[in-house]
Amino acid sequence: MVVARRTALSVILLSVVLLFLGASRAVLVCSGAAAPANDPAQTSDACWKNAMSQYAMHMCADQDLRAAQTELRVVYQQVLALSAHTKSAARVVRAQNAWVAYRDAEMQVLYPAETLGQRGTVDSMCQEQTLENMTRDRINALKAILHPVEGNVCMFKGFK
Repeated sequence: MVVARRTALSVILLSVVLLFLGASRAVLVCSGAAAPANDPAQTSDACWKNAMSQYAMHMCADQDLRAAQTELRVVYQQVLALSAHTKSAARVVRAQNAWVAYRDAEMQVLYPAETLGQRGTVDSMCQEQTLENMTRDRINALKAILHPVEGNVCMFKGFK
């Protein structure tokens, strides 16, 4: 019982420290010396390779999620720019808002508030990995709009 309380307090303390450290130091904790800071894939690989604790794995998952969210913002802005001055611009915004609502609802299904923490310290890492996967799927969908495949008659053909 005492060990369980100490473990829970340790997890809480680490979470608080993570909040105060912010993303810049989180990247430093995970990045490893061999990986160049400008290559997210190498930085992520080095992070996971060097992660020897649940806290370190959580930091790697957080780093991966932040990288995906940054890429999503960039790709989304590119799609918005492409659709500017068309009737489709508002549709792009509505579609993105609908995706965000779907993502949030899906996370509530997969990780209901009443079960948070039941998987232990791995819980937050699992949530971040799920969010990252969902975000990468959305990035791919938006990239298909930016770079349609020639010859695919069912593919997006441009904004009107």
